[in-house]
Amino acid sequence: MLNQLIIKTLPYIPKPMVHIFAKKYIAGDTLNDAIRVTKEFEKLGGRTTIDVLGEFVTSRERALDDRDQSQKVIEAIHEHNLPTWVRH
Repeated sequence: MLNQLIIKTLPYIPKPMVHIFAKKYIAGDTLNDAIRVTKEFEKLGGRTTIDVLGEFVTSRERALDDRDQSQKVIEAIHEHNLPTWVRH
């Protein structure tokens, strides 16, 4: 029940406020940030996931954009031989 409440109210919470609580779990805002952090974790023996978040998809255009973003992540994983996978 609490999870559902969070999911329904999250779109109304200012992003800077969400960032305060989520920043220790997020590599950054760009794919390049995710690539860099994944490589750093690999050196330490760690593994990552690169998430393409689509919780707020409400239109076909947004769904297509998220699909394209997922494809870019998959291409980057192969290009950089990253020990990670995509979650969406």
